[in-house]
Amino acid sequence: MWRSLIWVTAVLSLEGVVGAQGLPEQSFVVRAEVVAGCLVNQQMPAMHQTVGMLGSLDFGVLPGLSRGQVQAVLVQSLDIFLQCTPGTPLQMRIDGGQNVNSGQRRVRLADTQRYIAYQLYADAGLQQAIGVNVPTAISVVSARPIELPIYGQMVVPSGVYPGSYLDTLTVVLEW
Repeated sequence: MWRSLIWVTAVLSLEGVVGAQGLPEQSFVVRAEVVAGCLVNQQMPAMHQTVGMLGSLDFGVLPGLSRGQVQAVLVQSLDIFLQCTPGTPLQMRIDGGQNVNSGQRRVRLADTQRYIAYQLYADAGLQQAIGVNVPTAISVVSARPIELPIYGQMVVPSGVYPGSYLDTLTVVLEW
């Protein structure tokens, strides 16, 4: 309480001396700049940083003698959490995987030269193909977590050898 009284007394004394002239006015600017960007797991990733396994695109269990088209959607890992500032110009590029041939992505039966081709799309209607290393725009309309739009389609030929067919892709995000 003693400091408060001294301060008030000093202000009243100063005002009495300056009184009629008034105090000079000065202004200053308060500024903040918000830049567009993204966080992975609540952190700004370093350039070209690998952040982990994004998820899986699982076409399921298929009968060996059947043929036809099957679809799948990327199920993102709960370990990867992506958020971006609304309006951020986010782009995704996906490589050809480990078994690409002439621009065609393929899953491979382990330890063999047997493959099944598949395609990736950026929409559930399978209209927007995702080419090998071709930038695909991702719309960022809110700061909510982003689920990357990756859908797959595989045409299974008849007489496919049984076993687990696999591929591993790398996704690069740019903003």
